[in-house]
Amino acid sequence: MPAELWELFRYNRSLLGSLSGLAAKIILKVAGKKGIRPGIFTALHTFGRDLKWNVHVHLSVTVGAQL
Repeated sequence: MPAELWELFRYNRSLLGSLSGLAAKIILKVAGKKGIRPGIFTALHTFGRDLKWNVHVHLSVTVGAQL
């Protein structure tokens, strides 16, 4: 996510809950166009390794199966 949006999420923490779902939807849409339905799990992190505010989503995807 661009650093310019971090403050928006810092002061509107309720928005954080939608980030993982949004990331997964993007992957599902792209994979669906190729006829694939992957399994997805995500982890939302709000701080980086240096403990500074750094909102980001880790997303893991299985190989998937043909639709």
